[in-house]
Formats: sequence, C-alpha cells, structure tokens
Amino acid sequence: MERRVSERAVTHRIALYLQALFPHHFVDCEYNRNHEGAKTIEVRLARLGARKRQEFIQRAVDGGMPRNEAEQLAAVATNPLPDLIVHRRLSNEHNLLIAEIKVPGDSRGQGGRLYDLEKLRAFTELPPYRYRLGVFADIGATSADLTLVQNGQVTSHIPLHKGNFPVIAAFPVSLAD
Repeated sequence: MERRVSERAVTHRIALYLQALFPHHFVDCEYNRNHEGAKTIEVRLARLGARKRQEFIQRAVDGGMPRNEAEQLAAVATNPLPDLIVHRRLSNEHNLLIAEIKVPGDSRGQGGRLYDLEKLRAFTELPPYRYRLGVFADIGATSADLTLVQNGQVTSHIPLHKGNFPVIAAFPVSLAD
C-alpha cells in the first residue's frame, strides 16, 4: 500500500475476496440495516470503568483527537457503522464476521482505533448481533496487524508481514455455518 488508498477502497477490495469464500452470505461494507430498521447497539467505553475511560480519552487526545470528541466517543454511540460484515440479511442468526479496517493516514488516530475495537467487542458480545468473529485490521504498506475478538474479548493478535499474509481459513476460529 505504497499509495494513499482510502479505507473504503481497501475495505471494498477485501469484501470482494471474502464474497468468494462465503457464497451463501452477503459481504457488505458500511451496512447499517438490521431487518427493516437501522443497526443500533450501545458501544460504551464507560462500561470499562472510570480509569480505563480516562485512559482512552487521554490516548485519543495524545493521538490528535479533540478532547470533546474523545469524551463523546467514550460515552456512547448508538448507530455505529461497521466497515465490513459477513452475514445473511434480514436475520441475526448467521452473523459470521464483523471487521474494522484502518489504513495509513486515518485522521482519527489512536482514539479512533480504540473506539473501533470497542465496537467489535460490543457486536461480538451483545444481542441481537453476536457476530462469531470480530477482526480489527490495521493495514500498512508492507505489514498488517490483526486483532481478533470473540464474545466481547480480544482472543488473538496476529502480526503479518509482506509474504506471510494468511488466508481466512488460517484464523483460529471456525466460521462454518
């Protein structure tokens, strides 16, 4: 990723690859629907406790996010928009994968990354969604770091470097339906 490619372009390309692996599911980017309504869930960083919340706010501010934005993110978000999901539309019984993708040049810095990780925790833990796997992919020019989330908990961290990018079948979780 030597050129500055947008997060949406990278996410779309990943979605095309994943669609071939999941022919009986939809792979959607920035999909915000749940049945006939909007996809909503409370992503509360405050549930982590006062000390963790303050740490989040400080890291976000240190990463360049204005303090008022960091405090708003630390409170609650009810309409988060996942970067990528693998699911069956009009059902929450087959929510396989939810992913947040970050590329170089993300203007939200560390605060945005922490918020996206908390979003994955919520979507893999809380009803009605309970995705089987959450993936936070921080993609650089010659490397990527994957953080895997299941049942609201970080389960694995996989550093990848040019030449050793795995296929999704290598993930330490079954996505079989």
